[in-house]
Amino acid sequence: MRAPVRANAPAESLTERCYTLAHLTLAHVGPRTIATLSVIRRPMTRRSLPLAEVRARLRAWEGVAALILIASVYSAIQSATPNIIGIDGYYHVKVAALMWQQGWRLLAPLDFPWLQLTILGPGLYSDHHFLFHALQAPFTMGDLRVGAKMASVLFATLGLYTSYHFLARHGVRYPVLWIAVLIACAPTFLWRHSMARPQALFLVLLIGAIWAVFAGRPWLLAPLGFLAVWLFDGFPFVLGIPIAALAAHLACWVTRKALTPPPPLPCEGEGAGG
Repeated sequence: MRAPVRANAPAESLTERCYTLAHLTLAHVGPRTIATLSVIRRPMTRRSLPLAEVRARLRAWEGVAALILIASVYSAIQSATPNIIGIDGYYHVKVAALMWQQGWRLLAPLDFPWLQLTILGPGLYSDHHFLFHALQAPFTMGDLRVGAKMASVLFATLGLYTSYHFLARHGVRYPVLWIAVLIACAPTFLWRHSMARPQALFLVLLIGAIWAVFAGRPWLLAPLGFLAVWLFDGFPFVLGIPIAALAAHLACWVTRKALTPPPPLPCEGEGAGG
């Protein structure tokens, strides 16, 4: 026969000797002990994730989703034609191939005799996209068309993915959505960034310059400007970013001064000292 349970027994001993509340009776325990056991033996419910935690988990995969979206779009554009998109791309990939063939003489003047009647004729040739051709050169080991298209996908994806990181780092809500809007805004944007030209890589330098201004690191504009000069002849746009930032600060200062009310004038009695 089971020994009776004392009413003043501690809750720990009761839980050891009684499997459920059905084993206890009011004759054995008091209402206070039953209330304690109810708290101890309350069935566990599955905790629902708060909305903030769900958003945090989804945000951890936003970067992957943005990368897949951007790479898929540019890959689909390149797969729509077997040819290099644009006309200038044939020139750029050929120069990159010649630089790859030059090997260790990469920094030496390139022998390019095909533009005799232009400012880039024999003895006058100057590669004003040198950095772009140097980055494109490793893709010219095989078929030049395939290499140019692969490099275009990589450079375009890098340019737009840098834009996504800039939005996400500065707390812009729904950065993947804004990247999708940027992709869908105009076919000309996708077409020009799919060319075998340096515009997509130049976008990386532009975003870097904007980030340097936002982060308060203007010294980074010097190396970014140096790279922009060697990459693309549109390098003056990098100089326009700090100029635009200074103009915005000046406009804010003028507006603040204009909207600030003047200090109140002293009363006549106060001015007389009375």
